[in-house]
Amino acid sequence: MRERIVAIAALLVTSAAVHAQAPASSGLTRLVTSRDTVISATAGLELDVNKASGRLTIRAWDRPDVRIRVIGAMDDPYDVTISAQALSIRSRRANDAGSEYELTIPRDMVSGVGTRDAHVSIVGTRGRMHAVVLNGTLTATDISGPTKLEVLNGNVVVRRSTGPLMIIAPNQHVVVEEARGQMSVRSINGDISLERVVLDGMDVQTYSGAIRVSGTLRGPSGFSASSFTGDIMLSIDGRTGLRANVATSRGSVHWPTNARFSGDAARQKGVVIIGGGKAKVTLETFRGRIEISEK
Repeated sequence: MRERIVAIAALLVTSAAVHAQAPASSGLTRLVTSRDTVISATAGLELDVNKASGRLTIRAWDRPDVRIRVIGAMDDPYDVTISAQALSIRSRRANDAGSEYELTIPRDMVSGVGTRDAHVSIVGTRGRMHAVVLNGTLTATDISGPTKLEVLNGNVVVRRSTGPLMIIAPNQHVVVEEARGQMSVRSINGDISLERVVLDGMDVQTYSGAIRVSGTLRGPSGFSASSFTGDIMLSIDGRTGLRANVATSRGSVHWPTNARFSGDAARQKGVVIIGGGKAKVTLETFRGRIEISEK
């Protein structure tokens, strides 16, 4: 398991490097020095943003335009390239930590974001989003499109998500609140917390962190959580029922008094069933504790 997750971290570094070094889309490029610019975005145009450091905020609105505001004490000129397929925005400065870009984009716009040492915030998007951060925090709020968030060194926080969500954060913590749909989360050293979620599928992995999931599992199958040294705590809405395959080599397994257990309790391996056992779940940890409860 450790080898798989280390490989994920290596892919993240490669992904960020490629995004940072990729040339702007072919098209007309112009230098922008204004602190407040509005660009018309034709239907189907995709957004590509690269900012080395500082802060980057992306908000959505119901207009067919992209607004770019530069906030902060320093001027931060940037290049804008518009082609038939993409609108590319790239900072001219290698160190632009003294500024913040605030972008307001059409709600359904497909977007790609790449940063090195920036704090990124995404609010209200509905189009497909892929954000890569090497060093910095990443927060996403009220998002409803397919979203992939990758952070090498920094925390990830998502609040209110309704689209398919994938998060890769090898070295820090992941917190997701009030999410619905399919979810995949990968970490190595970080804790993973999914609170008040309603999930149709779940695949959560961490090596040394703990995993906490609280909410409703709606689908009949496709739910898993695994950690090598961390605890796994699953608190579910008992009305949906649960059938959990549990296994831990050096930890312990705990379940509600109204649940049924079959297997080898001495070896901490078996099946925990709550209600009709509708949701099929796999919970595995080598050294940690597995705790299942009803809320």
